[in-house]
Order: sequence, then C-alpha cells, then structure tokens
Amino acid sequence: MKPSPTQTLLLLLPFLWAQGGSAYEVVDSQGKHWFDAVPQRVVATDWTVLENLIELGVTPVGAPELDLFRALNPAITVHEDVADIGLRLAPTLGAIEALAPDLIIVGSSQKSLTMPLSRIARTLYYKSFSDRYRTNGDKSLVRFRQMAVIFQQEKRAEELLSTMAMELEDTRLQLEAATKNPAPDIVLVRLLSSDKCLVYGHNSLPHFALQKVGLATPVGPGETAWGEIEMPISELARFSESLLLYFTPLPFDAPPPAWQALPQVDQGRSVALPPIWTRGSALSVGRIATAVGDAIGKRVGLTAPGHP
Repeated sequence: MKPSPTQTLLLLLPFLWAQGGSAYEVVDSQGKHWFDAVPQRVVATDWTVLENLIELGVTPVGAPELDLFRALNPAITVHEDVADIGLRLAPTLGAIEALAPDLIIVGSSQKSLTMPLSRIARTLYYKSFSDRYRTNGDKSLVRFRQMAVIFQQEKRAEELLSTMAMELEDTRLQLEAATKNPAPDIVLVRLLSSDKCLVYGHNSLPHFALQKVGLATPVGPGETAWGEIEMPISELARFSESLLLYFTPLPFDAPPPAWQALPQVDQGRSVALPPIWTRGSALSVGRIATAVGDAIGKRVGLTAPGHP
C-alpha cells in the first residue's frame, strides 16, 4: 500500500533533522505538499503568479510574455535578468528546462501544463479565478497567503495585506466625503479594439475593489472565470447614468466613432485609469481601488469629452 503524505513525512523527518533541515507544509489547488527547503530558482508560467512572487520579494528566474506584462502592468517591476519563457498558455519547455528551476508554479487555466512541467522540476498549481468561486477577490487573498508559505514569507504577506486594507478604508472614507449620497454607479472597462471591450462584472477583481471602497456597478455576473463580459462598445450606452472608467493603454490612436457616440463620453463622464493587470494578485485590488478613487477625484477637471 502506498504511504500517505503524512506517513512519508514521518519517514523523512529523522533524515531531515539529521541534516539540520525543517520540513514544512505547502498547500496548492491540488492539495498538500512537503518542502524541506525554500526554493531558490523559481519559474512562474502565469502573470498572477508572477505578481504574487514579486510582491513577496521573490524574483523568478523565468516568466512569460514579459514585454506585454510590463506594458500592461508597469506598477510591477520585473527584474531585467528574468528570462522570457514564451507564451502563457504554451511556454517553451526547452527554455524552462535550461533555467534549471527547482520549482515551477502554474496558474489559472494552466492545469494541463502541470504534467509536462513536472518532468522538469517540482510543479505547483494555483487556481485563482473560477466562475465556481463565490468571490475571486477573496480567493486571491487565500492564494497570496498560500504562496507566501512556500518562501516562508508569511509575515511579509500579512504586513502587505494589512497595509492594503488600511489604504482601502482610507479611499472609502475619502470617496464617501467627496461624492454625493448615493455615490454614482461605476462601469469599469478595458477597450479591446475600435468596436469591442471587456466589461468587469460581479466576481471580477475590479468589482471586488469597488465593493471594498463602497462603490457599486450595474453590471451583472461576468460570463467567464474572471468575471468579465465581452461586448460591443456601443452597448455601453445602456449604462448611460454611470461613470465610465477605462483602463489604459488603448488599442487605437484616435477615439473610434463607437466610443465618441457614447452618452458618458459626450457628457464628460468617462475617465482614464492607469495600466493595471485586472487578473492580478491580491494586492492588485488595492491598486485598482486607488486608481478608481483618483479618477473620481479628478472627474471635476474633465474638459475634453470624447477623448479616451
């Protein structure tokens, strides 16, 4: 009969103690694992994982699509020595193997990668987003804490989360004082092309951020694991009473007709947000909330309707 993980640990403990080591338990989306040392050479195949690692003070040796990540999320500094391993959904196995990792961490929508990657190095899987999760935002906090354990950075994780909680409360109080009662509904979008956009609905991280600072959105549940809804830009007109906030960078140089025709744009109720990856780490909730708070604060200074 194959020994259980607990029995295996008990068998290993005498050896670990003799080597001066101390085994510790790590939990991922597939269960419990035992580590006898903190990994030193880590590859992240997912941007959410990458954000979590960097915020925990861990510099991976490899990660995917780094130029695009830097463009969409400049708040997260990726060290220039981090190697690009290719596409998120199809990383280059040879490039990963050449980095000689002692741990590979895969994220949401990458479960199928665990088997081939486990032939290269120990592989953990963290699913941070799902339409089955009650709240992706709460799950992001769980995953952040779980990854902190891998690198024995639990104290750092709790300090960062505590700081974010205080900043969220400060933003909530500032918005409460600055906006009318009730505060305006917010529609958060990312423009995909001259005629399509992503709208962030319930169970998205942007929606979670809005809730944390006392704001609401008229957008219902998203159609994907990330809580997003893809729709024509023209359909945003049905949220005509809401404040329209959009993430940059933009996929076009000049405002397209579909955007200029929106009542929110025509009436000066559209505001740009800085580049933030909205399928990010737990701490991205704070970045989104701060950006929204700043945007609402600047709304009175809008003088050029129609220009995203």
